Amino acid sequence: MCYQKKNETSGQISIFAAVILMAVLILSGLLVDISRINAGRTIVKRAADAAAGSILAEYGSKLKEGYGIFAIPMTDAEELEDQFEEALACNLSIPCGEEIYEDSTDLFGFRIEKVTVMPIYNLSENSVVKKQILEYMKYRAPAELVEGFMEKLLAVKDVGKMSEAYKQKVGIDKLFGSMDKSQQKLKKKLDGLGNSVEKFVNGFNLNGSWEQAYHSFNAKTANLEDLKGSLGLLDSSIDDLERQISGLKSEAADSKRKSNGASGDENVSTGSNGADNSERGDSSDVQGEIDDEISEIKSRLNELRDERSDLEDACSVVRNELGQMWNEIRYSLTGDYVKANEDAVGEINKIVEKGKKAQESIGKLEGFLKDNFEGEEGTLSKDFKGQLLSELDSLKELVLDGQRAEKMIKDVGVNSGILNEVSQRMDSIGGTGSPLIASANNLPPGGLPSDLLDTIAGYVNISYDYSKPDKGNEKDDPRKGKVEAVKKFIAEEIFGDVNYETAGIEKNDLPSSAKVVTGSFDYEDEAFNDNKPGDDGDSPDEGVQHAQYSGDLEHVDEDMDLYDEEGMFQENALGFISAIGDIAAGEAIALRDSIYLNEYIMGSFKNSVPALQREGESIKDVNLHGSEKESMDTFYNSEVEYILHGQSSQKLNEIMTKGELLLVRFGLNTLHVYTDAKKKTMATSIATTVAGWWTGGAGIPIITNLVLCGWGMGEALIDVKDLMEGKSVPIYKMKGDWRLDIGLAAEAGPKTDRHLYFDYHDYLRLFLLTLRENTKLDRVEDLIQLNIGKSKSGFRMSQSHTYVRIEAEVSMKYLFITRPFIRKELKTGDGRYIYKVLVYEGY
Repeated sequence: MCYQKKNETSGQISIFAAVILMAVLILSGLLVDISRINAGRTIVKRAADAAAGSILAEYGSKLKEGYGIFAIPMTDAEELEDQFEEALACNLSIPCGEEIYEDSTDLFGFRIEKVTVMPIYNLSENSVVKKQILEYMKYRAPAELVEGFMEKLLAVKDVGKMSEAYKQKVGIDKLFGSMDKSQQKLKKKLDGLGNSVEKFVNGFNLNGSWEQAYHSFNAKTANLEDLKGSLGLLDSSIDDLERQISGLKSEAADSKRKSNGASGDENVSTGSNGADNSERGDSSDVQGEIDDEISEIKSRLNELRDERSDLEDACSVVRNELGQMWNEIRYSLTGDYVKANEDAVGEINKIVEKGKKAQESIGKLEGFLKDNFEGEEGTLSKDFKGQLLSELDSLKELVLDGQRAEKMIKDVGVNSGILNEVSQRMDSIGGTGSPLIASANNLPPGGLPSDLLDTIAGYVNISYDYSKPDKGNEKDDPRKGKVEAVKKFIAEEIFGDVNYETAGIEKNDLPSSAKVVTGSFDYEDEAFNDNKPGDDGDSPDEGVQHAQYSGDLEHVDEDMDLYDEEGMFQENALGFISAIGDIAAGEAIALRDSIYLNEYIMGSFKNSVPALQREGESIKDVNLHGSEKESMDTFYNSEVEYILHGQSSQKLNEIMTKGELLLVRFGLNTLHVYTDAKKKTMATSIATTVAGWWTGGAGIPIITNLVLCGWGMGEALIDVKDLMEGKSVPIYKMKGDWRLDIGLAAEAGPKTDRHLYFDYHDYLRLFLLTLRENTKLDRVEDLIQLNIGKSKSGFRMSQSHTYVRIEAEVSMKYLFITRPFIRKELKTGDGRYIYKVLVYEGY
């Protein structure tokens, strides 16, 4: 009984142990497979990353060796996929042949199901190229070179502020020059000096001309009245004679009738007028006497009629003369002076308005000097500021004050009122709308009224004059021939012309025109975005200023009209220097990246000066690897100049770069001359000599500036010639640095510190700072494509990629019964577990 009970208990224990063991075995299998799946995921990810790295190892050697840029050259996608799959298979120890691994144990049993490789982020994308350049230059850029250039930039910042101040001063001088022209016009409209103005304000009734015309008109009117009186007397006499003739004719007719009709009384007859005609004798004698008498009277009548005709002609002449005199008084001597007074008011208002603008500009410049030069201890800044403030004080005295202008305008208004009143009175007398008095009926009785003389007595002559400097001695104008000299200098070729367009290369094939931008990917890729380039939010142009010359660099000689007082050449040049100074004063981080990029350009590309002169020794320009650039086979010899200006013609890029150099040297040299007291005094003397006779004190400063410009450009031609020969020149010249002979006795003076000398390469660095980063990167990409394309036809930056995007599906076998617990999308058709790996890998 007990034995049976014991056996029953043992069986239960065995069943229970078997059940527990089965559960443990199942759990262990699940845990082992879960561990294998997790371990396999890590293995596959690492293997995929390593396989992607093997693809990136196939970078283009020319890009790397010549420009320090890593990129996969144009490769067929299928070839990349095969290469990746082969590397992935090796990394995952996937057997390539059973004989090799027949004795090995494979716990994972990996199998590659699907691979997709997509090259992305090509070298036509600026952010990609910038990232590689900055990374490359972090350990390539010579620290001492960058620091030395930063020290020079501090000097550029200072002269930039001076250029901005001087630019404002030139604008003020232009306002005064314009005001001087208005002063000249006002003077001519008031006093009529010269032949350019017929009627002038103070010319009204000059030397009593209006009064003389008035009296002449009235005297002529009296003369006409006398003539009209004489005509009346003549008319009476003519009427009497005509009546006498009529009476005689009647008497003759009566006598003839009686002689024919009277039979017994032949000795006595009575005329028709009742008079006794017996005294006339017989009828034939009587008829003869009457005819003689009539003939005599007719003769006298004809004389009187001739005299009357002469008097009528005289009256007509007098009336015409009166009409002319009337028009002269009404229009030439009165009405025309209304316009002269109105024109004078217009010029006074112009002078006042320009004076206000000049005062506002002076106040603005004084504020700029206070804000930017306060506390400056440099001799240069002190001299410049002192010179400017002194000149501004002098200019203030030339501004027409408001009270004086107000009185002049009031006086001119009185004059206009008087002239308008006289004109209206004359129109009411002679008939409005009748420009010419044609008949005596239109003439005012007794001539013009006498109260008109009282009216014009209130007309005011306006006294006005403006400051005119004494003429200097005859001197040569330094502006002569400068345009021709600049034109000839700029046209001198450094290298022969090269043009990618004439070489059969389309502009649209270059990266600067044909960008291939990598698009965004699906949101499921966000987990991998940390590995993408260019996602740090740093746009190439963010926070970076740029500067640009407002004129035409291709035709600087045409811009440079040193005789045009309204021209913008000087202000454009100074504005360009000022903008460069603003860049030099920019944030250090933005400048650092820009300088790194510029040093990459200067170290990787050729320029027009392949050797610099240092202490009598010629130093060849080398690239970042220490190789002489002259030995490099490149499309252009003036590559940096192409980056600056982007023209397809090498010659045109050189011309524009030389134009930029001339602009900067011209502006800085002109600043020097302005602060040199002796040169400034001499320039003012020349300005007074070459200025027109009418030019006043307000017009001299702008002419003086143009004379200074002539010297500045003459010195600039010397400087740029030295720069093109590899020599250095001071960024800002002191007295001892000046070389152009301007007619002053040579004298020793301070010289600029050698650390602040700029050579041609320094100026290229400076000009590169003025470009937008995107523009620089575009043209860097162009040059790389052009250069590599010389030896590798069909090379495109847009087909060279720096990253790969890889989608890989790798499956793993099961060891236990995990399969039912895996989602359908993570299993293959034959029940294997799938790993889906998304990889972004790049340089």
